Amino acid sequence: MEPKKDNVFECSAVTKGLEIELTSYCGMNCIVCARWDLEQYSFLSFENFKKIVEMLKEGNYEEVMVCGLWDAFIHKQVNEFMEYLFQELPDINLFFMTKGLAIKEEHLLKIKELKQRGFNVSLTFSVFSLEEKMYNYLTGGDFYKNFIQVLNKAHKMQINYSLEFMLSVLTLSELDTFKVFANKLWKDYGISLVHNWWGRIPDAIHKKMFDEDKLKGHYIKRKTGDICEVMKYDYLYIDSFWDVFQCSLNEIDRTGFLWKLWEYSLEKFLEKKKQINYKEACESCFYHNYKTFN
Repeated sequence: MEPKKDNVFECSAVTKGLEIELTSYCGMNCIVCARWDLEQYSFLSFENFKKIVEMLKEGNYEEVMVCGLWDAFIHKQVNEFMEYLFQELPDINLFFMTKGLAIKEEHLLKIKELKQRGFNVSLTFSVFSLEEKMYNYLTGGDFYKNFIQVLNKAHKMQINYSLEFMLSVLTLSELDTFKVFANKLWKDYGISLVHNWWGRIPDAIHKKMFDEDKLKGHYIKRKTGDICEVMKYDYLYIDSFWDVFQCSLNEIDRTGFLWKLWEYSLEKFLEKKKQINYKEACESCFYHNYKTFN
């Protein structure tokens, strides 16, 4: 099948779409990550990916985000997944959230090829810091040079991408530098605050990374009755164990677990999601109280 429109897609946040985790493995050891609370790790199978594509068709969705809390490019079948997705849904908007560590030349070449064929795929790179020492400290390893190398390759190959700066107390001084850096690359950018993943980050680390008084100019407090975007729309998150959740942040404590992928139709999953007590399920989540970043 051929796409019906020109490739004009830039990444955006999923609201009426599906978010997929291809793997729960990760090559980094970020100090603000809660992955150590997972009891098992997995890779999404091709058969279950096909089932997710059928769900996308069922919902007539326009967008799918490949994310989760880890990095999809660790999965050895990423290129096959992309090819199959566009074979079945040529007009879908696909984007990946990535730290850049696991992206190989073969991935970038595949994305470039898909773009040349008219398909819409984009990357969003998580930028922990523009200072090498700080970047490596936050990510728990010697990763900075690799990240910059991959970013330069993506830019040189004219792949669609944007940048998301991981703002914390430790990186606040870099914000203006980051904006200049992003504008120099002529790319869109966003800001994401380092928050306490459902209370899973040790208090000492969270206090060091996130301070509302210092960062309050970069978030907006929700008004009473204004619920999180993923609860407003027909959004679902599917992890690598083919568990379906109301939101990707529920993967750790599983409060928003809806059931296994093969158990229900999309309509039934969305119906079950509406039955969730939003206040009880989400009250400890950062995004329950805050939204859009400047």
